[in-house]
Amino acid sequence: MRLGMMGAIAGGLLAAAILQWGFWGLVFIILLASAGFLLEKWLLPNKESLWQWLRSGKKVITRGE
Repeated sequence: MRLGMMGAIAGGLLAAAILQWGFWGLVFIILLASAGFLLEKWLLPNKESLWQWLRSGKKVITRGE
């Protein structure tokens, strides 16, 4: 899809969202879209290191008991 067309579709969706759910609904949509973007950009490439960190934390917690 061309960049201009994607911008037009995104603008239309944002306009429909603000008409449907109001300003706070639009803010909520933007926050969730930002969270999804950050998850895709940071979490997915670092998934293995994140799992190692979570597993090592579990071992540290159970070791103290």
